[in-house]
Amino acid sequence: MKIVISGTTGVGKSTTVNNLKNYYQRKGKKVIIMGEILIESPYFDLYFNDFINWSFLAQIDFLFERFHQFIEVEQKYKNDKNIIIIYDRHFIEDKIFSELRLIKKTRSDKLGKAYKQIYNSMLDKINLFEKPDFFIVLRASFDVIMKRMEKRNREQEKKFDREYWQDLYYRYYAKKANKDIFRKYSKKYLELDTDYLAINEVTKKIIKYINKRI
Repeated sequence: MKIVISGTTGVGKSTTVNNLKNYYQRKGKKVIIMGEILIESPYFDLYFNDFINWSFLAQIDFLFERFHQFIEVEQKYKNDKNIIIIYDRHFIEDKIFSELRLIKKTRSDKLGKAYKQIYNSMLDKINLFEKPDFFIVLRASFDVIMKRMEKRNREQEKKFDREYWQDLYYRYYAKKANKDIFRKYSKKYLELDTDYLAINEVTKKIIKYINKRI
């Protein structure tokens, strides 16, 4: 079984992924987490500290790293029905970040076209594998998300202004084309409002949703 936990930065993806991992491990399942690997990139700090000059190369590197991670895990476990793979963001979400207004300002049209060609070529290969069984998008109001980010106080996140986060929020939750992509590349799609839910309640709702459909 493959589960994707998606949503904008600060919505609670990683905590939910860890809670799901713990739940399935208690059930005796073997769980593989496909987490964020960007911090391992040599461009990670450059992306945040010198965004204008390094954002394009960083995004290409992030794209390749996530693609290779995806292919490696999918090939290794494609015939193992006892494995549960949980994605903390999926490869297809990289497209959202490439569309951000701040990103577009730092690259030429030719570079934008090159990124799209690379992304589409990789997506064709990813489509050869079975779709995720569940694609779950966590959502909350923009103000709630900003408060959560302020509370966790991560230095990298503070380097981007409110407009950047509003743009990302819009592309996750208001742009129909992106939602259509999530639905297209998954078997079951759920958008879960987390505004008034404690994180353990979010996990319980996801588990209940999945258990009713397997």
